[in-house]
Order: sequence, then structure tokens, then C-alpha cells
Amino acid sequence: RQELAMQVAKAFATDLSQRGPADLQILGPSPAPIERIRSLFLVQLLLKIPELQALRSLLHKLSRQYASEVQRLVVDIDPYSML
Repeated sequence: RQELAMQVAKAFATDLSQRGPADLQILGPSPAPIERIRSLFLVQLLLKIPELQALRSLLHKLSRQYASEVQRLVVDIDPYSML
């Protein structure tokens, strides 16, 4: 399960880097500080981009595409905490 979460996160990051704007920086994927909650394994990607509007539609498309591959997929824009 943890391997699947990391594989999906890597594929998601690869798609973002190939299809996203040139000024997009992707950090990760990496295990979350709390790696597991109940039966869910958590993996994080940190995206840095000067203008978020350029990325919104692609994030929406990829989220729908990859949501079927994992138990839960969350895209948190401007998160309060990364924990």
C-alpha cells in the first residue's frame, strides 16, 4: 500500500512537470511527517508557482484521473500546515 501511494505520487508529479507551466517547481514526493493514519499511507508533493491560475485546470484534471488509483487523493491549495 505504501509503495502504491508513492508510485501514484511520482506519476502525478511526472505528469505535472510534463504538462504544467515552465515555472512550476515540484518538491517531492516524500512521505508525510505522519506517514500513516489508520490504513492510509500519506505522501506529499509541494508545488511552487508564481501564478496559481495557470495550474488550476491541470490540477483538477489530474486529480480526477489519479483519484481512481488510490483510496483518497487531496489537493490542498495554500495549506495551513503540512502535517
